[in-house]
Amino acid sequence: MRNWGWKAILLFLTIICNDASLVSAQTLKRLSFNEYEMAMAKEPKPAFIFIRTAWCSYCKRMDHSTLKNKGIINRLNKTFYFVEFDAERKSDITFWNRVYKYKATGLEIGVHELAEELGHIDGVLAYPTIVLINEELEIIYRQVGYISIRQFSALLDRIEGL
Repeated sequence: MRNWGWKAILLFLTIICNDASLVSAQTLKRLSFNEYEMAMAKEPKPAFIFIRTAWCSYCKRMDHSTLKNKGIINRLNKTFYFVEFDAERKSDITFWNRVYKYKATGLEIGVHELAEELGHIDGVLAYPTIVLINEELEIIYRQVGYISIRQFSALLDRIEGL
């Protein structure tokens, strides 16, 4: 009877470990800019940068739908790096051998220089913005606004077909 107790515990732990690996496989690997640069040094590949703010309802909606879709997650994790960036982040970021800083534009508001550098489309920065950067750190695509699962999947089809 005692052996059965240990076997049951081992079986339980095996199931828990297997379930945890399935859950982590379905999680989008989100990197900071520092982590992105370190990853690029080891294995260059294109990156999607998700420029957002804490107050943006469309950013939250996209985060809770499109970026939770298993198919999108698998494709992003396999082929790209995914960098999530709060455009109102107040700490400095070193990227492309340059230090980017937060710029206050009012009493309690402002924008990060890196968000402006990456996300401006025709002189306007809006949220959310998705920026695609190739292995040479060149911006090759930008899109502003909420992107549905269907639209993001079609975008990935076009990019992966290049």
